[in-house]
Parts: sequence; C-alpha cells; structure tokens
Amino acid sequence: MICFSVEFCHINYNGYAQYIIEENSFFYDPWNDVDFSIIVGKGYNSLDLNLDSDNVLQLTGYNPRKKWIPQALVIPKNKTGLLKVHISKKQQKGSGLQYVDDWKTFYDEKSGWICIGNPQCENDPAVEFAKNTLAVIVNSELKAVWIKPMFI
Repeated sequence: MICFSVEFCHINYNGYAQYIIEENSFFYDPWNDVDFSIIVGKGYNSLDLNLDSDNVLQLTGYNPRKKWIPQALVIPKNKTGLLKVHISKKQQKGSGLQYVDDWKTFYDEKSGWICIGNPQCENDPAVEFAKNTLAVIVNSELKAVWIKPMFI
C-alpha cells in the first residue's frame, strides 16, 4: 500500500522541470539523487524519490503530447514543502511501483500548466515539492500531479 503525506516548509529547489519535445517526455535538470519510482498515469510518468528520505524529488517519464486533452485549468492553491511517500513493504532501490494507470493528462496551452490526474482540485491543498511541480494529496491519496515545464 502506498500513502502520501505533506510537510509544508521552505525548500531550495535543485533544478527545473523540462519537457523534451523530441522524446515526448518529462525530465528534470539536473537529475536528483533518486532511486525509486511511483508510476502514475498512462504512459510512463513517475514520481521519483529517494528511499532513504522517502521524499519525492521530481516528475519524469514518457507522456506524448498527442494524447494530452486541451482544457483551461485552474491551478490549485499551493505552498512549498516536502512530498513524502509511505510504502507498507520495504522496497529495493532501482525499482518502482504502479500507483494508478488510468489517469489522463490535461494541458492548458495558455498558462503552460499540465495536470496528470484529476484537474478538478482548485479547492484542494497542493504542495510544490519541486520547481513548478505540484502534488494534490487528499486523505493520504494522490489526486493529481501538476507540472509547468520548460519545453525544449
């Protein structure tokens, strides 16, 4: 079982989110010290974390733009902080777990924000755990991941 929690605090972000157009994928530059992945959505999107701290540090993975659903999005109110993952069984470094596989990706071309998961969360609290990368957690469950990457 996978549960999420948030610890709101000041963070000095290391790097920034990117979307590499030729590869149809999210990337984080510079790459953080991550060793485990929680896979979310269709394609191969992952919340990458460090098992020693249980902190999610970035969102990466394959997500082709041709499958994105155009939609005006309302970004949830957010504060900076740590996104923590709690897994009921000990996990091996270098591996990962599927969290959900039926989430869709929504894109607001005007604002540049992308939502993977449920975009109807403007009234839910969100944590900015990486630069321009948000997670919405409700009752210890991940409701959506939001990202505003640089397109390169």
